[in-house]
Amino acid sequence: MSLWFFFATLGNIAGPILGSYIASTLGYEYAFYTSTGIVWAATIFFAATYLRQRDRQPPVIVKRRGLFAGFRELLKIGTLRLTCTITLLGFLGCAAVSSFLPIYAVEKIGMTTIAVGSMATVGATARLIATPLMRRLSDKVNKRKLLFAILAVGAALFALYPYAVDQWQLTLLTIGVSVSFSFGVLSIAIHSGAAPRELSGMSLGLYGTFEDIGLMVGSLVFGVAWGALGPSSVFTIAAAAAAAALAAVLALTLPEQKQ
Repeated sequence: MSLWFFFATLGNIAGPILGSYIASTLGYEYAFYTSTGIVWAATIFFAATYLRQRDRQPPVIVKRRGLFAGFRELLKIGTLRLTCTITLLGFLGCAAVSSFLPIYAVEKIGMTTIAVGSMATVGATARLIATPLMRRLSDKVNKRKLLFAILAVGAALFALYPYAVDQWQLTLLTIGVSVSFSFGVLSIAIHSGAAPRELSGMSLGLYGTFEDIGLMVGSLVFGVAWGALGPSSVFTIAAAAAAAALAAVLALTLPEQKQ
């Protein structure tokens, strides 16, 4: 999983700088043409190398459950309800950065296309470096306390976004916020540890569902807030969501304290 995440993040690092360069030199439409070509190349590579291969490990035979029945069973576990809540609120912040920060940087700060792409690449690089460090640190420090600290830093940095006056301040904030997004490493570790063995795969699906809900709801909420309250409100709401996630982390520690 660490190796998979490493290469996924490399894509996040290369994509913004490559896309912004193509968009600024050839036009925005060519960035989409290039993305189409890359996806087709990946599809052909997969079909030519892995499509006919069998899985190396036989599937684990477990009791059959419907998707929604399995989700309901998982959500009866208090720890999983809290980690899903933390994930949803945390990915609201991810939606603010991925969907609205580039527009904010151009319209409010006056950054160029290349500068915005470079900022996204630097942020993804910071997250790539921070994630394995968080994994290692979580083996030495209580995961819940570390998760609380990371989300607290993220909430503070989101609240500072409206006060950034140039591209360097905005980029520094983005680096810090990107590092705080490594909270997912800790929340998914807690989530997986609390899930029953026979539902481990479905529990990861549940976790991913709440990630997607956070991105989906965040984009909608921030779009409405941008038009009704102004661009800075996006980051204020993201800060409030991260602060609300802190309350969920505190609730997450209660069972541990009773033990």
